[in-house]
Amino acid sequence: SDRHFKSCLGKKIGDARTDSDRELEAKSVRLISSLFTFPLTIAHAVYWNSALGDPAKLDTKDEDGVVIPKRIMVLGARQEATLPPKVWLELNAIFPEAKFHIHHLGPDVPEAKHDTELEMNEGKMKITWTRAHYQDVHEFVDVPDLYALF
Repeated sequence: SDRHFKSCLGKKIGDARTDSDRELEAKSVRLISSLFTFPLTIAHAVYWNSALGDPAKLDTKDEDGVVIPKRIMVLGARQEATLPPKVWLELNAIFPEAKFHIHHLGPDVPEAKHDTELEMNEGKMKITWTRAHYQDVHEFVDVPDLYALF
């Protein structure tokens, strides 16, 4: 990627000169790493789940020519359900031809997000949050293409 991340001081990561700058830079790296752990782990699973690494197969279309979204169910969602939604757009950056529907399901999904849906990136990313146990709702949700448990 040609994107550059900046530390909390606004400097490009990797340009630290002093010990205090290096310490702040290390904190920034840890924050970025923790934010992107969940989406990048799922991206890795999607890559191998899609015909053993053929990302071109991610743009499967229905009979009307509409791209069918990859349905990903995050079971027992906790911290991953609280990530800023824009973090999940990393999946669209990695697989620009694909659509995704991420469903966070678990008893620890924040109450404020329960039964909400968000669509982003011109319909290429849809995120749903449900505060419940899987066994209570499995018959009411679509069968996902991929289950994720963190």
